[in-house]
Amino acid sequence: MMNLHYLIDMYGCDRQRLMYVDDARTALNLAVERGNITKVGESYKQFEPYGASGIILVAESHISLHTWVDEGLVLADVFTCGGNTFPDSAVEALVEYFEPERAVIRKILRGNEKEFEIETREVMYGRG
Repeated sequence: MMNLHYLIDMYGCDRQRLMYVDDARTALNLAVERGNITKVGESYKQFEPYGASGIILVAESHISLHTWVDEGLVLADVFTCGGNTFPDSAVEALVEYFEPERAVIRKILRGNEKEFEIETREVMYGRG
């Protein structure tokens, strides 16, 4: 059983896309679609004056994100357990949507006592 958990830290994001729930909803649903992931339910929180969190419960686990507008920061999770999903494509969709200057992506195998982290990569995008 492959339980892959991606932790995506995106720095230097377009702050306009971090302010409101509508963008969180758009980004998460794009990730679900691109990852061929089965949505079960979703929930969002709008912070005042701005900032958003969201989670989509999926048949294969969950996808979530949290924004920090002042820092230009998005922290996201893509967690999938088996199935015919493409979690790498879901991660790419989130990164493409938020256009960070830099992203750190950690790919972790969960539920295996002998092997944990598979890969960590940092990508510089040079947005701006």
